[in-house]
Amino acid sequence: MAERILVANDQTGKQKLRDFVSLSAPLVSATTNLTSSSTLSLNADYIEEHIVVGSSVAGGITTTPELFGSSSVTNGKKIVLIGNSNVSPVTIAKVAPVQSKQIYLQSDAVLGLGSSLTLVFNSSLDAYIEVSRSI
Repeated sequence: MAERILVANDQTGKQKLRDFVSLSAPLVSATTNLTSSSTLSLNADYIEEHIVVGSSVAGGITTTPELFGSSSVTNGKKIVLIGNSNVSPVTIAKVAPVQSKQIYLQSDAVLGLGSSLTLVFNSSLDAYIEVSRSI
């Protein structure tokens, strides 16, 4: 959501209104059990955190880079995936992107207990780009 803020003393000495994007607290999901074909529903929030676990499968599951489906996404949207199980971790496989809204990863990401993967949506690439991970 954009807000207008009064900025005093710009280069000309005049006061001007500027638009700023308000970064609200992230939307944190309840723990989501994923299967190999699951998609996570995204909200309009700028930042989201999803706690994920492999759907009660010992050894975990591997999901595809289409994890978020093909819904419209705001450029710059930040998504943090947080693992919640070492028994049933979630692996997001690295593949060559072939369609829109896929995840560009440096390598497979294994999300066990306490590990995280941070992604940002880039509208020019029409894809989620890995910006950091803590494994």
